[in-house]
Amino acid sequence: MKRYLVYPFDFDTRAELLRTEIQDSWEEKIKAQWRTNRESLEASLRKELGDHNFDMKLKNVRDCGSAPFSIVSYHNPLYHQARYAFYHGYYYPALLAACALGERMLNHMILDLRDEFSGTEQYRKVARKNSFDNWDVAISTLEAWDIFQADCVTADFRALKRLRHRSVHFSPETYRTLREDALSALQHLASIIRVQFGFDGAARWMLPGTKGNRFIKKDSEADPFLVKYYLPQCPLVSPMFSINFLPQGIGFFDFKDTEDREVSDAEFARLYNERDPTLIAPSKVPPEDNIVWYLRQ
Repeated sequence: MKRYLVYPFDFDTRAELLRTEIQDSWEEKIKAQWRTNRESLEASLRKELGDHNFDMKLKNVRDCGSAPFSIVSYHNPLYHQARYAFYHGYYYPALLAACALGERMLNHMILDLRDEFSGTEQYRKVARKNSFDNWDVAISTLEAWDIFQADCVTADFRALKRLRHRSVHFSPETYRTLREDALSALQHLASIIRVQFGFDGAARWMLPGTKGNRFIKKDSEADPFLVKYYLPQCPLVSPMFSINFLPQGIGFFDFKDTEDREVSDAEFARLYNERDPTLIAPSKVPPEDNIVWYLRQ
């Protein structure tokens, strides 16, 4: 009766605070608190990004939007490097970095997953290569293998491909649309990370109907993409699991003697949503003898 829990570890939502406008309908104390939060954030960003051209940097942070979480660890620092280039007004490096990371994602998915599809027509085209720079072949191959978690992922990769070709190969138009193209590339990349490698509701693996946490549907546990990227990092938990934020990381706690029976996804969602908070697994460290726990650092 267990399901894999997908829990975010790396995301940046500061841009949403910058984007939010104070509403006349808000209570005065809420407005005051919001202004304080905004001033604190701006002071933090000024220290982080520097005084020079700070208004431009602030606008660039706001326009970039939230940075999504990726289950694949290397995505996060490389994506943040591309975003930081954009924050500072280095639009061409940001554009090329976003496109390069998109190409790296395509390569990793093909190289990591191709042996699972050795009996397919597409496998013969990619079996002997160690890298791929033909985006059309890479995208169509992964699409044929049903790797993409939603149609929007395919569309975002194709849009990123067009930006990549226009920016890498000479085009005088690049100078005129540099900021626009860099922002578009970062936004397409964010959408890919959010849906394909994150925990967005558009992903087909998501178990519907749970409140507060995201779980993988039972019939998605055999998906080669999930097996490779998600399952090794997701604790397998019962509806009675608990979470504790520890100095050394995030701990997930569950009972060892959980009843060994299969339940439907709908039943799991019901058991999780209706659980008694006083009966969930204790989350103290060291754990009790009847508790199993996982640590994510």
